[in-house]
Amino acid sequence: MQRAIDQIGENRKAEAERRAANTPTPALLAEQLHRSKQQAIYELRGNTHPLDRRNDV
Repeated sequence: MQRAIDQIGENRKAEAERRAANTPTPALLAEQLHRSKQQAIYELRGNTHPLDRRNDV
């Protein structure tokens, strides 16, 4: 019985570590939001963002 309880605990710990590794940091989220806002501003002005290379030929 104790072995099963220990295994459940280990599984939960591994799952928590996996999720933490895939969770963006607040700084990364802020950077992504800033880039998104800048992209929207450039597009509203009829331009493309200088770092956006999708329109390069």
